[in-house]
Formats: sequence, structure tokens, C-alpha cells
Amino acid sequence: MDSICQHCNALHFKDESVSDRQDEFKQCCHYGSVQLPELLPYLDEIKALLQGTDVESKTFPENIRSYNSALAFASMGAQIDLSQGYGPYCFRIHGQIYHRIGPLHPDPGLRPQFGQLYILDSSLALK
Repeated sequence: MDSICQHCNALHFKDESVSDRQDEFKQCCHYGSVQLPELLPYLDEIKALLQGTDVESKTFPENIRSYNSALAFASMGAQIDLSQGYGPYCFRIHGQIYHRIGPLHPDPGLRPQFGQLYILDSSLALK
């Protein structure tokens, strides 16, 4: 990526420019007509993991895929505004995100859900 949009500072390849100017792009902010609010700064705990020099900070980038995989079967909930409009369906989550992770085995009489669907009981598999 070798070009920066003059309106929103999004990174682009220069061939993505749709005008004679190499610093104006349509797909990110439609030539500056779309302006998004600034993102809140990272939480101090996240900053410490990403920028710190302690042992946890040094191992965090090495293990980040494992952390992501550990939360892959979590269900995320949000209240979604289904306003009737044009364009692609999207929603914004701002603030804290809470993952809903159930127990490894479902309660008696309940159907398995989320990660419970992927737990293999070796004793059941042998039958």
C-alpha cells in the first residue's frame, strides 16, 4: 500500500485511485463525504500487552492466535438497530464486548450449542 487518502488517511494502492489525483479515493470515505467518529484509545491493559517489555508483553504476540482460537466458539451478543436503509447490513459495537461461553457439556435435556457441538467424548466415540 503506497497511497494515503487525503481525507481519512486510509491506506490504498495507488491504482485504487479513481481520479487524476493519487490521493483521493472513493471506497474508503467517498472523497471525504463520509466522516467517522474517532475511535476511543485502547484500554491500558491492552496497551501494556502490546507495548510493554515485561514477560507477559513479550509472549502476548507469540500466543495471540491461541487466544483468538480460545474465544472462537464464544457467542457475541449485541442489540442491533434494523433501520430500513440502503447499503450493506452492518452494525457498530462501541465499548466493551462480552463473550458468552457456556459449559463444555449441555445441561440434561438441552441441545448442545456453540463449542459444545465440537467436544468429542472419546468414550462415546468408541461405542
